[in-house]
Amino acid sequence: MTEHLYTHTDVKRVRDKLAKEQNNKDALTGLELPDKQKCLDHCHQSQFVRGVLHRQVNAALGKLEGVHTRYLSYWYSGTLPDF
Repeated sequence: MTEHLYTHTDVKRVRDKLAKEQNNKDALTGLELPDKQKCLDHCHQSQFVRGVLHRQVNAALGKLEGVHTRYLSYWYSGTLPDF
C-alpha cells in the first residue's frame, strides 16, 4: 500500500509501523534501534521508503550513495552493492 508522507505525524506513524515490523532492529545491521535514533530511510530517486535505520547508519549510507553517484559511476558501471 502506498502512503504519502506529508507531515511529521505521517513520518512518525510509518517509522513506528516499520520499526515494529522489523522487530525494532536496524534494517541493515540488525542491531537494536534506540527510540531517539530511529530514522526513516528512503531512496532519493524514487522517494520510496526502504525501512527504518539507526540515524548514524542512515548517514553513512547516504555518504556511500553520494560517493557512488559523484565518483564511482564515471568509471564503474555496476551498482553500489556489486561494488
